[in-house]
Amino acid sequence: MPENYTWSVASLQLLRHNKYLSMIESLAASRIQPLWELVIIDETHHMRNSDTESNVLGNILSSMTNMMLMLSATPLNLKDEDLFNQLHI
Repeated sequence: MPENYTWSVASLQLLRHNKYLSMIESLAASRIQPLWELVIIDETHHMRNSDTESNVLGNILSSMTNMMLMLSATPLNLKDEDLFNQLHI
């Protein structure tokens, strides 16, 4: 993670890669306070399935921030469980 920056932009595809996901999990486990004030995630419909790396990433990031804004312009054609998974993050 970049140090001494007030904000960063990263893709979900990059962060959910095993190498970076492991680093984020380690960082989450070692922190006492939220690391970020706000995390903004676009295309959150990719996090709707609980057994995906994107969903795992969303849950980890959610635990590391005070606030999370989740965006998606994709129409919701989901099962109740898919919507619950997104709201749970």
